[in-house]
Amino acid sequence: MLVSICIPSYNHAEFLPEAIESCLNQTYKDIEIIIVDDASSDNSLEIARQYERNHPSLIQVFTHPDNLNHGISATVNLAISKFKGAFYCGLASDDVLYSEKTQKQVDYLISNPDIGWVYSKAKRFGDISEIVGTDISQDPDPLETQIINNMIWGITVLGRRDVWERAGTHNETLIYSDWEFWARMLRISRVGFIDEVLAGARIHSHNTSVGIDWKENFEYSLEVMTAFRSRHFEPKHLGLVNLRRTVYLFELGRLAEARESLVEAFNVNDSAAEYIAYFSRLTPAEYQRWALGILPFISRIKTDGAYITAKPNPVQDSAEPLATTVISWSTNNIPSKQVHIYVYGVGVEESLFVSGARGSREAPWIQLGLPMEFRLYSCKGSSRKLLDRVIVTRHK
Repeated sequence: MLVSICIPSYNHAEFLPEAIESCLNQTYKDIEIIIVDDASSDNSLEIARQYERNHPSLIQVFTHPDNLNHGISATVNLAISKFKGAFYCGLASDDVLYSEKTQKQVDYLISNPDIGWVYSKAKRFGDISEIVGTDISQDPDPLETQIINNMIWGITVLGRRDVWERAGTHNETLIYSDWEFWARMLRISRVGFIDEVLAGARIHSHNTSVGIDWKENFEYSLEVMTAFRSRHFEPKHLGLVNLRRTVYLFELGRLAEARESLVEAFNVNDSAAEYIAYFSRLTPAEYQRWALGILPFISRIKTDGAYITAKPNPVQDSAEPLATTVISWSTNNIPSKQVHIYVYGVGVEESLFVSGARGSREAPWIQLGLPMEFRLYSCKGSSRKLLDRVIVTRHK
């Protein structure tokens, strides 16, 4: 079965030959190589044309009809429109495929007909050397994981033609279009994972992602979350999308929009189990920067089996230093998994959020020296049972 390997190419003349050779050296030989040049200003196109002349049965080279630069997403889309194979994979013009990648991934998909696409680990090389790639295929909800962060290295993917066609084209308005595209793929089909390094991602000074500052990164990530909102996600996924939008808007200083996004998160999904699971994934540093800036304390978040309350507590003697307090528990919604909520100040200047089952409202931040009592209840109907409590005080 034919495998189409598509290379979007732009100004990587010094690396393009190695990328093409890595395709030619695949142990799986039933391949075609499609190269689309995005109006390179170096001699990338000439290099591609030379390979096309040397391997006319394997390699085809295309350019945009107007011979102008259209960006990576449009170039990928043109490549997708040209492929003829039963399987598709992409390769950046500065990266490489390891020789057994295609064979192992084709074998995997043939052996697993219920899986529509597969990816693997990759090795970053050049200015950085590390193994990257996380298996989300066994997660309870891989789409939820992908919404939170882009976990899939595109050069490691190989997918069936029908899955690719159903997913459609890359969103050309997005810089991080692959993040949104893999989420669409996850909605369409199960994904598989091969726990091996099957591709190499070159890190060098001309990478488009090298040197990008945090603000640009958050702007591009916010664009992805906004694009997700136009997809017909289930409420739990759409709620998570709005929560992620809240994070990026908050970091970018767009507080009014952040509040609106947080309200929308609870409006579209009034069960907060997914949000609690989301916060449980964050590191303490991320709690300081994101979670606690958005949810400095929880007035009441309902789940199917538990909720939390917070209120002033006059008992000064039992108060603990705020910076060291952790509330943790397990609920029926998250079996055998503790939920950690770190409670400490982050120096945010104005009123922040209290979140409820159906929305959010502004509320003053915990006052200095005022003890707060946090309680975890289990609930069934109108009855409730206190499971745990802790008293904390903000000291600085």
